[in-house]
Amino acid sequence: MAAYTAVPPLPKHVAFTYYKRARKAVLQAIDKPSLQTVQAFYFINLFAQWNGQPSIGRPFFKSALDMLLLLQLDIDPDDSPWLYPLKLTDRQKEERRRVFWCCYWFLTLEQATTSDAVQIQLSTNRIRPPRPIEGVFKGFILQTCESQSLIAEIRRHHSKAPKSLVDILGSESIITLNSRLIQVHQQFPAEYLLIAENAENLSTLDYSRFLGQLSSILKTDVAYICTLNLNILASVCMLHRPKLYLSAVKHLDPEKLNDEARVLISSALSHSIDSAHRALCLLGFYLDVMEGSARERLPVDQRLYFSSQIVLTQLNVYPIFEVMIVFWFFVCRTRPCWRRYSAVGISNVPLLLERLVGLVSFVKRVFAAEKNTPGTMEPILKCMEAMVAEMSNLVAGQGATEFSSNNDVADLELGMKVMALGEQEEDSAVPIITQEPCAFLGLLGMEVAGGIRWKGRSEEAWRLFWKLNS
Repeated sequence: MAAYTAVPPLPKHVAFTYYKRARKAVLQAIDKPSLQTVQAFYFINLFAQWNGQPSIGRPFFKSALDMLLLLQLDIDPDDSPWLYPLKLTDRQKEERRRVFWCCYWFLTLEQATTSDAVQIQLSTNRIRPPRPIEGVFKGFILQTCESQSLIAEIRRHHSKAPKSLVDILGSESIITLNSRLIQVHQQFPAEYLLIAENAENLSTLDYSRFLGQLSSILKTDVAYICTLNLNILASVCMLHRPKLYLSAVKHLDPEKLNDEARVLISSALSHSIDSAHRALCLLGFYLDVMEGSARERLPVDQRLYFSSQIVLTQLNVYPIFEVMIVFWFFVCRTRPCWRRYSAVGISNVPLLLERLVGLVSFVKRVFAAEKNTPGTMEPILKCMEAMVAEMSNLVAGQGATEFSSNNDVADLELGMKVMALGEQEEDSAVPIITQEPCAFLGLLGMEVAGGIRWKGRSEEAWRLFWKLNS
């Protein structure tokens, strides 16, 4: 890990050499459970993740979780009588807690972003929260885990196509999930939430208030606040996505639906667009403060903690992808008869398109910074570029692509390539496998620009659902 993150960076082949040595050593120690071995498995997995090959790291993460449970790291050291003879120091106790919470954080992230996630449920009821240590351990890990856990719940719910349009509007499970979303959002302290007065644009007062809120937390937690807020907004977009899609179904005219159905769809449109606007503005605020004109408003001694590098992370790409999907669908697929029922709209589509081009540029910067070609972000980037291209064509007067789940044109399915770490695609000695890309949600059966699809276990079922109900 040190070789990979060294400044200046070491050559890739050097980092991969250390990775292979570490992997060999830890496999020899697999029959000797220890805290250090759990850490080693975790870091080997993290190294694979950083190199865009999550499926390579997943078996190591599974071993880390199995050993974590075997060592009972999910029970607080202060409540573990078998540890008393060891007379652990406070720092050693904290280390056990941090190992647990790091593994739990990554587990919730995996379950929020992939169908192949390790299916182990860790309980957090028997272990105390980690103690924030500036420069060593982040203070917002509990809130981040909670947001990722909520997203994972929504993802699991949407992993199965519904049986009917009525199920999308008001099934018991979606009502329960909506209550869960409200409950989780209300748990976050108000001082952590960066909420603007207006969804579509930030005012000078918003800037001042946001900077005031950020100045009251540990400076090393500034990046976590960004990701936490983006996740919260993305969860709203995710929950309402199927109802948002109903606004493109031709036989669902708002004037012909009953009041309840019309309100449910229009409310989903409003909540989705509102959250997408807020997420777009929030990322813009962070980038403006980190490298734009608003940076001058920061005290000189705080600027170190507001560098663009802390925002250029894949963790922020996942919620941003949700934002792009919402805007793309509303602009290119939502029928005009539904737009006037949305309490929140898009006042200036060309300006929005300009901002979305900036989103694509942001993802490209993350792609370059994290060096994980041809890994997890490439499918997201290609899909976002296609969405912007389709919106650009519409703005240019070339018309929108018709809503269709039965397109006979040659399709392109976006997937994630899997290969050995340190190997280039052209050098691979074995056939390269393409798996479902990492994302909070795929396209749920939709196609971009007339034929671009998302590879996923439930995508075909969703495509069939829309075909039968279009």
